[in-house]
Amino acid sequence: MIPKKSGKYNVISFLLCIVIITLLTGCKQGSTDWAFYFVVWNEDIYEIDKTVIVDVADEIGTVKKHVVNEGNYSGVFSNLLPKGAKLYKIKEGNTDEAIAVELNGTFVEARNQGKYRK
Repeated sequence: MIPKKSGKYNVISFLLCIVIITLLTGCKQGSTDWAFYFVVWNEDIYEIDKTVIVDVADEIGTVKKHVVNEGNYSGVFSNLLPKGAKLYKIKEGNTDEAIAVELNGTFVEARNQGKYRK
């Protein structure tokens, strides 16, 4: 004759299964999604909004690093633009407000969202 399992044993087994499942799914490594496409230049973060810019002025920088995972970075980097992409001042614009970036042969606007927090 097989002894009956008590209700207490069933509850403990259930809770143990929940803990194991939580640990297995919670330990997944992977990249997190960025909130928006950006470039960091001059310690400010600029959201790339893809508005086409016709008149650009001087080149002001170059993307030094393309980043995939969220983290603490320094210098000029972007989660969209490749390493080597050029950044430009918008003609008759203020770099405190927006800059132009070259994306697939087209100049698009990147709007200043404030200081980049490391």
